[in-house]
Amino acid sequence: MIEFKADCGHTVRARDEDGGGVVRCSYCGKPASVPENNADDLDFLFTDVEQGGVDGKPGKKRRGRAPRAPKRKKAPSEFNPFAVVLRLCYAALLIIIVLVVGQKFIIPLFKDDGIASRESRRTLTEDDAPTRRSPRDSKEPKRLLGWTKRAAAGVLYAESVPVGAVISCIKADKAPPQGPISGERDAVRCLSGVCKPRGDGIFVVEVALPVVHPELKHAPGYYDFRRELRDAKSDKERNKAAERFFIPDGSELFVMEDRGQTMIVRQYRDVELRPDRPTAIRSLFLPRIPRDSGRGFSIDTLVHDEFIPTGKNYLFDEEMVRADLKNLYDISAPDCDALVVALHRIGSIPFRTPNGKTRLFSIDVQKGWLADAEIIDPAP
Repeated sequence: MIEFKADCGHTVRARDEDGGGVVRCSYCGKPASVPENNADDLDFLFTDVEQGGVDGKPGKKRRGRAPRAPKRKKAPSEFNPFAVVLRLCYAALLIIIVLVVGQKFIIPLFKDDGIASRESRRTLTEDDAPTRRSPRDSKEPKRLLGWTKRAAAGVLYAESVPVGAVISCIKADKAPPQGPISGERDAVRCLSGVCKPRGDGIFVVEVALPVVHPELKHAPGYYDFRRELRDAKSDKERNKAAERFFIPDGSELFVMEDRGQTMIVRQYRDVELRPDRPTAIRSLFLPRIPRDSGRGFSIDTLVHDEFIPTGKNYLFDEEMVRADLKNLYDISAPDCDALVVALHRIGSIPFRTPNGKTRLFSIDVQKGWLADAEIIDPAP
């Protein structure tokens, strides 16, 4: 069907075969020329169009389709630097995530000690497990040797047993040749624990404990010792009384008065403080309890009557230490037990060996090694 406008303005409909001919307008009755095609007519979308067949034969009719509108070319967009930076940030974030995930979860799968290896080790029974295991395979945490507080290099650690002593230290070239140093102008004073003198080199260290310390009054003969100090006629007599009451630890022992308070003082000379390792001073104010045999002083009583603090403050190879005490110094098994307990607790303890010499056994604060030194016992 062809629709067009006549000269009178009325819409005229004509058959397709009348295209190019003349029809009469039904409104005004005048002849109107029919156009040959109706490409611009909207009704063309809903008409059937005859398609020419082969050899001029009419083809099948099919629903006509509207011609596709040509694609509109996009206008060139303006350059946006913010969008470029944002995309680069996204790319960098993605790369970082990939690297982190790969390093933490993917790469360990291909190592000897990776997840696969750990899972395979978990499936082993005790019978299948190897007799010797490397530290990496061991499930037990590695135990560090030495002082459990982990001493730092270049620092002076001064302890006293019992605790509560006052520590003073001074450079050796500024110390008096003998006597107390606590009153010297250049002396550094601190409580038990960490003492930080100025610089390194050779020092004199002094540890002073009040004679009225509450842990001393439980010791056998404490008040007899106090009476000796009271009735002494000279400093020499007072010092002798202190030597008879306290076990030795290799230091110089004397008694002094400080602000109306009687102090028991242990002084250590030639103490070397170095920046590459820690230095430790352990002052023992332990009572001299005679042994039942009358030889030396009892370590067993000090341990079991808790004159020595409890708790393992020093770790070492106990089997090796016991072997040294037994094979090198001929110390009996019961005495070895008491010495090992004392070394674990305070890290240093003197002992009168069977050959009549007094030795000071100690544990290195950093490496946990056993050291010993012969000391002079000034008491008769």
